Amino acid sequence: MFEVGKLTDESLDSFLGELEKVDTVAEGEAQRYFDHAITLRDTILFLRYNRNLGVEPDQVPAKGLDLLRCESLNSLDSAACGRVLQKNYSLLVSMAPLSNEIRPVTSCCPPHFGPAVPEVNSVWFKLFIYDQVKSGPPSLLLVKGTRLRWLPKIFEDYERLMITTWGHDPGIVPVSNVLLALNDALSHSAVLVQVRP
Repeated sequence: MFEVGKLTDESLDSFLGELEKVDTVAEGEAQRYFDHAITLRDTILFLRYNRNLGVEPDQVPAKGLDLLRCESLNSLDSAACGRVLQKNYSLLVSMAPLSNEIRPVTSCCPPHFGPAVPEVNSVWFKLFIYDQVKSGPPSLLLVKGTRLRWLPKIFEDYERLMITTWGHDPGIVPVSNVLLALNDALSHSAVLVQVRP
């Protein structure tokens, strides 16, 4: 899709056609990728066909929309990147989490909606948000080296748990296999365990 780092507005119709073929239900880890594809499709449709976003009233599509890989901008210095973005775009929306290897796009013009720094996707930020809003899924942070002999009571009534080890993407594990997976992960990393409905 992004071999050159950019998918232009002119090619989005065929891309949307491909996204329409994505199933809404998948098995295991594939579900996460399907969810991302569906979210991307819905976001593209909203941005392209929302009458309130056009320059002219009731203009559809509202504005041109390009998809850019953030990594493709990393070869430019900050000033050049800012000039390119300001010249060609009126709004930036991040659709994927940033990793620590990617230099974030920071821009006040054009405005940028989305995580400005990779830390927004960290375990610590999740816990901070849950604390601030006094809400969130049942969660437990376990330190590296912890050994569990039984599943903590807060997770007993659930079928699946999300396990996040430091520096890795989360994985969904059925409760029937979770103790083995948790103890294995805890031998080399701290782990955040959360309920996955």
